[in-house]
Amino acid sequence: MGVILKMKRREFIQATAASILLTSRGVSAQNLGETITDAALRLNPFIQPEERVEKSEYDNSRPKEVRWEKLVCEATYPERKLLTGWDAFIEKLATSEYVPPVFSPLVRRDIKTTERDGFYFYFAATLACLKLPTVRPPRFVTTSGKYLFCGSSTQLIDNFVFPKGWVSFDCREIKLIEGNKLYHPSHRQLRPINPETGASLDVAPSLAVITSPIQYPGKDRKGSSLSFEEYLFFDIPHRPLRFRLELPPMIIQGVEIPMPTSYFEPYDIATGKWV
Repeated sequence: MGVILKMKRREFIQATAASILLTSRGVSAQNLGETITDAALRLNPFIQPEERVEKSEYDNSRPKEVRWEKLVCEATYPERKLLTGWDAFIEKLATSEYVPPVFSPLVRRDIKTTERDGFYFYFAATLACLKLPTVRPPRFVTTSGKYLFCGSSTQLIDNFVFPKGWVSFDCREIKLIEGNKLYHPSHRQLRPINPETGASLDVAPSLAVITSPIQYPGKDRKGSSLSFEEYLFFDIPHRPLRFRLELPPMIIQGVEIPMPTSYFEPYDIATGKWV
């Protein structure tokens, strides 16, 4: 009983301290309530930030150059259901044979890989070249645009040559906005790999300061798609639970591809429910 009372007293002191501090800074009542609640939620290691995919925002202010399209396709395995996805079609780079799509990026929290405390993050994106004209695939249901695409590799150009440095992305410009606080990733997580096989080496990851935009691929690469991923580190003294993630544009052959804005909220990974 004494341990429980001590824990409750500690939570009360933390919440009260946060209340006094934020009130002195003019924080709104709503943000103050969320901050106090989140401070208590952080005491539970099973409460983690997860993306609310349905809240993502896509910029279609330059449709003649780049257009994000919402696509609905049917999945049959492991169960029959409808899947919704977003792809950015780069109209400015389209030819009579293909149009390059950028699939909606994957953003999520990552596990702690070094001794340093902070927020570990994962970002991944995939690009390809869709054959033109497009043929309606069997699983296709509907789209907000003109391309009949369900992410099938049979719809992509085989052995397309992605030249060295085809894509540029500046991880330093990623914005994690929590309340009235703005954070940028300070480091990349370096996970050594075997250059011959691409397999991870049995070496502990390390952190390296991000000094410049990252160019993909490192050398000419041939295939039906180009995927890349970044493991990032934010120097944040606590676990963020409720925040907005703004990504900088991805630059492909001089064309700026606006990336979506994502929203994260606290999620109980033990019960599988939003908090």
